Amino acid sequence: MAELRDANTNPWYVLMTLYGEQEGDWVDRKLAKKNRQAWNAWSCQNLTEDEFQILSEVSDLPLSEFKGWETLRTEILSLYQARINATHPKSGASIDLPTAGAKIDF
Repeated sequence: MAELRDANTNPWYVLMTLYGEQEGDWVDRKLAKKNRQAWNAWSCQNLTEDEFQILSEVSDLPLSEFKGWETLRTEILSLYQARINATHPKSGASIDLPTAGAKIDF
């Protein structure tokens, strides 16, 4: 059996919750939207124009959300590194942002 680890030490989880985690019994929709927009911008950075169109049509989300990587790149990288540093303060290890398109590993 695999050893359980704190979710905040997993790069994928950190990327999914860049703006924070949901707390309590109610859903903070603004927080969820910000996290979704960051995830979509990061995960869609290598898509073609046709793929962007298909995503926009099937998701009912604005096309700009999927094409947001260049706009959000610096902020995403900064938030990601801050979260990683907070969960690995003594290691000094650099845990790179996962590569878009790579197999997700939780």
